[in-house]
Amino acid sequence: MKLRLQPVVIPTVFGIVLVAVTIYLSGRYGLAYSYTHFDTIMHFVGGVISAWIVVALFRHDLSSLRQWVQVAMTIGLVLIIGLAWEIAEFSTIFIKDSYPAVHFYFQGGDVRDTLGDLIVDMVGGIVFSGLYVYYQHRTLEITSATKYAKDTDLV
Repeated sequence: MKLRLQPVVIPTVFGIVLVAVTIYLSGRYGLAYSYTHFDTIMHFVGGVISAWIVVALFRHDLSSLRQWVQVAMTIGLVLIIGLAWEIAEFSTIFIKDSYPAVHFYFQGGDVRDTLGDLIVDMVGGIVFSGLYVYYQHRTLEITSATKYAKDTDLV
């Protein structure tokens, strides 16, 4: 397994910037409290971005696997990223007195909220990885058909 870090830069930077901006805006303007599904949308987007990072990081390794295995592996890694996020949110309880700003901008909920967040992370991962596998397979079919047409002088 050879990691290629260059393709990971764009989704990672995009994800970090998006997280930083939305956490700041949410805390500053109370978006999580003003809009009922703000947190749900952010976790869905987080699942999509996490899947994008996973696919970019392991693209060559995943491409040799069956389609359903590619999706399953991507979703598994998205859930690991989501779980790490939820642990980080929960951990802010222990630093809320020392770092109240961190706790204010980065706080978690109860078990129901955590499980809901993980499910939405997973749905975002399913959407991205499903679309990726579909378009990867579609591109492979088109490439194979074009190659066949050239090899048989149909073009």
